[in-house]
Amino acid sequence: MGVEIERKFLVPSQAWRTALAGIEGRPIQQGYLLAHEAIAHGVARSSVRVRRAGDEAWLTIKSAE
Repeated sequence: MGVEIERKFLVPSQAWRTALAGIEGRPIQQGYLLAHEAIAHGVARSSVRVRRAGDEAWLTIKSAE
């Protein structure tokens, strides 16, 4: 299985705002499903994220293994 690498970049100007002008977005709600005990004891090795936008919904499962 591949390894996910998350990167962040500093955007040097506000030009991206003009490039995205006129593109409509939609609100997304999200939450995580994880046992409280796993969080409290630091033993969580995976997470399940639920995202919902309008009538659509997605489950994302991430695991350390």
